[in-house]
Amino acid sequence: MKWIVIVFAPVILSGCATHPVTTSQATATKATKWGSPKEGYGTLIVKRDSGFLGKACSAGVYVDGERVGSLGTSEKVTVYLPPGEHLIGARNGTICGGAVSETAVVLTAQGHKTYRIAISDGGDIKIQPTAF
Repeated sequence: MKWIVIVFAPVILSGCATHPVTTSQATATKATKWGSPKEGYGTLIVKRDSGFLGKACSAGVYVDGERVGSLGTSEKVTVYLPPGEHLIGARNGTICGGAVSETAVVLTAQGHKTYRIAISDGGDIKIQPTAF
């Protein structure tokens, strides 16, 4: 009986991890700032993975320290930013631990970057570039 738990525990826990969604599958949410296209600006899409982990909490999305949106699972927000380097971040809701992850992104005029927010089995939040 003990071996069953040892063998199947990793399988059960791995089912809790979040999974990337394609940009077209993610549901769009409205940006609270920088949400309108502007000539000469770059486009940044931040989307949140699907999956069970963290489902009860929204993830705040930040650009240069300012909150631009809130994402549930399988949601995305699009912002239009001036060219240059920007610091983007994701923060779990406080009931989910309030973890923060940040990374730098460099946008060019008319450039396009896509990032994803993932939550690990341990509850850590990550924001990273994605090809999905």
